[in-house]
Amino acid sequence: MNLEEFLLLDKIVGILLIVISFVSLVVIFFYLRLFRQIIKRERRFNGFHKQHVVHSVSLVCFLIIFAWSLYDLPAVLSSGSILWGDALELKLFSVLVMSMFVLISLMLSYYFVASLFQPDKHKKTIFFSIMLSMSVGFANAVILFLMNESISRVELYGAESLHHLISFFVLSVFVYIFGQRILRLILIKMTNDVVYEKRIGIIGKLLDSSYHQLEKIEKEKIYATLNNDTERIGGFVNSLVIVSTSIITVITCFAYLGFIHFYTFLLFTIMCVLFITVHQLFARSGNKIYKEVRDAQNVFFKKIDEFINGLKELFLHRGRMNGFKEDVYDVCNHYRTKRTRADHLFTNVSLLGELIIFTMMGLVVLVFPIYFSTFDSSSLRSFIFVLIFAIGPITSILNLIPDLAQMKISWDRIKEIEGRVNKLNTINIAMRESEHVDELQLVNVEFTYENENIGETFYLGPINLTLRSGEITYLTGGNGSGKTTLAKVLTGLYVPTSGKVLLNGKEIPVDQLGQYFAAIFSDYYLFENLYGIDFDEKEKEIEEYLQMFKLEHKVSVRNGRFSTTQLSTGQRKRLALMIAYLDNRPIYLLDEWAADQDPQYRAFFYENILPDLKTKGKSVIVISHDDRYFNLADQLIRLEWGKIVVDSNTVLAPN
Repeated sequence: MNLEEFLLLDKIVGILLIVISFVSLVVIFFYLRLFRQIIKRERRFNGFHKQHVVHSVSLVCFLIIFAWSLYDLPAVLSSGSILWGDALELKLFSVLVMSMFVLISLMLSYYFVASLFQPDKHKKTIFFSIMLSMSVGFANAVILFLMNESISRVELYGAESLHHLISFFVLSVFVYIFGQRILRLILIKMTNDVVYEKRIGIIGKLLDSSYHQLEKIEKEKIYATLNNDTERIGGFVNSLVIVSTSIITVITCFAYLGFIHFYTFLLFTIMCVLFITVHQLFARSGNKIYKEVRDAQNVFFKKIDEFINGLKELFLHRGRMNGFKEDVYDVCNHYRTKRTRADHLFTNVSLLGELIIFTMMGLVVLVFPIYFSTFDSSSLRSFIFVLIFAIGPITSILNLIPDLAQMKISWDRIKEIEGRVNKLNTINIAMRESEHVDELQLVNVEFTYENENIGETFYLGPINLTLRSGEITYLTGGNGSGKTTLAKVLTGLYVPTSGKVLLNGKEIPVDQLGQYFAAIFSDYYLFENLYGIDFDEKEKEIEEYLQMFKLEHKVSVRNGRFSTTQLSTGQRKRLALMIAYLDNRPIYLLDEWAADQDPQYRAFFYENILPDLKTKGKSVIVISHDDRYFNLADQLIRLEWGKIVVDSNTVLAPN
């Protein structure tokens, strides 16, 4: 080994030591961070599984390949003139070998420990995923460099010089394949975790919020956010890592081109700046159209809701069905038109990027050799080789541009829904057994309902009303008189604008009223599961109530779930009342319950079921128009225009 070769190797080793020292400090930092997370129990022990055996074997294979590459390192750095034995004469090289082994050991042990102790949240793994994607991108670029280097070495030193590159090629392929596998497994879990967390986060906030304010959020927006937007955001994590891998590959290729010929690198930079500028101009219009596409999705979901809830009305009127069908076609066509425009726009952007690439290739291949004497055939070949290799990652980046634009819109819509939910009054009620209720009073209660869609305001009150246990109160009045609004105020779904609500003589927070009520509204929903009911302990009661409501041959309860809810409207209401019986709350509110029952069971409801609840000490509120049964009431309340009115047949609550 002559002096010149010795100095070259010494310089290269020194540079590598600086890089390794920096990387080692970063790894040590993350190692300390990992142990801190374990101590603070931010990571939980996931157990030792078969996958850890596979990982251990893979890590051993990696160390063997790495040692092989390290053995060939001096020959690779010196184009075959310096071998392992000669390099060991240099003390810095021995330090380099030990440092590289220490660094690799630290990195592999970090990965192994981190796989045993999984983080509680996916956010902890995002940085690791991005770093891994960068490593994969770097390995991908190294494969390119080795292939290009092999061609140059064959020309300069012959085919025998290639055997030192084999170990590095195997190492790069191993890092790329193994890294891709780990990365994709992480992305699968991370993507599904993001969708899960976003959905349960939004649903949790909705369920913990005020009913009155929640009514103001359009259902179609909730549908679109929980379905389309969360799915698209889940895909964003995958796209982010793919883009990171592609960007690292492209940047590394650019840097290599700069090493080959500075002016090619300068041309690449100018073209990239040009493309980014043009893309931003197109993206503004594209994002605007994609927002309109997203709004069209809201309208489409609204039409789906109308279709499901309005089936009877559609099938009973052919003209209505045809009109609805045309309306749906118009909505779908509007979505198709907007989506096509947006896709065309970003297709043009993608094609513009490819045009820039081919223009750059043409300039370098056909123009550079004429004006730059230093741009020889070797540089030309390397440039074409690198650029063809980089086209794949560049195309991936270009194809992801419209997806990223849509993801941003979905993210904005999710934040919009979360913002509206966060503004609601969050309810925090500890579930507990309802205490006995002797009396519930409304004192000068008023409520204002603003319908923002039609610009009308409804006023309820002032209401003074007393409900006592063991009494039946009938609530009647015409359409729009305020019966349902009063019922929602009574149950705590609506918060009074003013006035007091007293329970057993003590003022009670309105958001706790619902815990004392078993309510069946006219637009009730029948769940298939008996949520909140200990169905195992109440199995005997369930059988008795099924017989009482004459449903024993229609439906059964298995594992807290109805065998079917595909029943007539009247039978479904009986199931709802059966659930109310099982709830065993002190106050019952039944809104037009008997309206869908046959005459026999309607009479049974008024003459048997209501007295039975009264006998059990329940306070029963019945919203009804069946005046033939008004004589069975202990108290009759008539509403008109949101106020209790005096009537010769009305027994009024004390004022």
